[in-house]
Amino acid sequence: MKLPSLRDVGTEARLLLIGIPVFIWTMLPIYHMFLFAISPKEDAFAGKFWPDHPTLHNFESCFASSTIFSGISGFSSGIRR
Repeated sequence: MKLPSLRDVGTEARLLLIGIPVFIWTMLPIYHMFLFAISPKEDAFAGKFWPDHPTLHNFESCFASSTIFSGISGFSSGIRR
């Protein structure tokens, strides 16, 4: 088995130095959206890395409410006229 050359190691190091910040830059907004989705309304802006009592109530209120979807469909039908 051949050992990697110093040039190969340098190339891999540069790729990692670019890739890790790009990965964090990409995942941070996704994590933030997920955190808002499972946080109670009172804890949404508490500044914690994880809510004390995660909940799925936000999804229930979003999908169970008929006023949200009727408002969206009313808005879109107003555009078509």
